[in-house]
Amino acid sequence: MPWRTVTGEDIASKGTPELETVLKGVIDRRRFLDLIKDFIVFGDTGSDVAKILAGYHQFHAVRHAVTRTLAASAPQGDRKAGVIWHTQGSGKSLLMAFYARQIVKHPAMQIPP
Repeated sequence: MPWRTVTGEDIASKGTPELETVLKGVIDRRRFLDLIKDFIVFGDTGSDVAKILAGYHQFHAVRHAVTRTLAASAPQGDRKAGVIWHTQGSGKSLLMAFYARQIVKHPAMQIPP
């Protein structure tokens, strides 16, 4: 899957050269470490195990959702964490797995180990 955004704000149109976007969007030190640490899962293919890396839309949606959830669940928060909307086949199940992992391990959520 191409990486079509640097920060998650502006999406490069299809057909735009991808090298600059992927280099700036993925190889940024903080984003790269987050991607490697928190956005890889392994899936059983039946005959092997596949390593699955989040797509740009999953990566940025989860980061935004975690920020919004932390603000909403704070003592003065509005309790409205929001909704992530994606189309069929976009990897919603993986997105929710990435999101749940982020929320469970975040110290502000105070979830016991």
